[in-house]
Amino acid sequence: MKTAIYLLFTFFISTGSLMAGLNMKHALPCFAISFGIWALFIRGYMKRSKEATHKRNNERIFQAHMREFYHNRQRY
Repeated sequence: MKTAIYLLFTFFISTGSLMAGLNMKHALPCFAISFGIWALFIRGYMKRSKEATHKRNNERIFQAHMREFYHNRQRY
């Protein structure tokens, strides 16, 4: 859900910047803003996906540990 909101903001800022660049004599600053906002979006998305993967792996390791702990506990 957070990614969808960030994507919508990125679309709006990028579109507005590109439209403003069409009406300017020197459009380079607007193009830089447009591509810069996409770079920020991609960087944030990659960071959030890495954190989610790390969290999933930690949870999987913890579940395996607890499964082994209770399995060994029942033997005695």
